[in-house]
Amino acid sequence: MSTDQNKLRALLEYMELNHKVARRRLFAEEAYDVKDEKQSWEWLFGWCEAKDERAQMWTWFQDEYPDAIMLKEGYYETYK
Repeated sequence: MSTDQNKLRALLEYMELNHKVARRRLFAEEAYDVKDEKQSWEWLFGWCEAKDERAQMWTWFQDEYPDAIMLKEGYYETYK
């Protein structure tokens, strides 16, 4: 597998983590709005865990992120 493919795969994983963080926060707010406090807290704990996962990934991915975005947008040749 090429390095470019690894970068794109990591970018996809990072974007999925961003999506997971956003979804869990929205679900927590929706549960709170309908007065389901227990479910709201469960979503909030999940939101915190997802943020931690994203932060851990960012520590090693932050240097590769600009190249991965450029590959995704088609500025570089994707496969070498």
